[in-house]
Amino acid sequence: MLHQYSKNDIYLDNLNLQFVNDFEIYLRVNCKLGVNITAKMIQFLKKVVCV
Repeated sequence: MLHQYSKNDIYLDNLNLQFVNDFEIYLRVNCKLGVNITAKMIQFLKKVVCV
């Protein structure tokens, strides 16, 4: 996040679709996670954001 957004932290109300897409790419490419675990991580993020 520091490299992409030049921030250490980001508020939940500032999250947008572009952030979620970038996060998914980060998980798939940098963390080398599979499709299923990446989808689960996005689900966890959605639960936190949509509360």
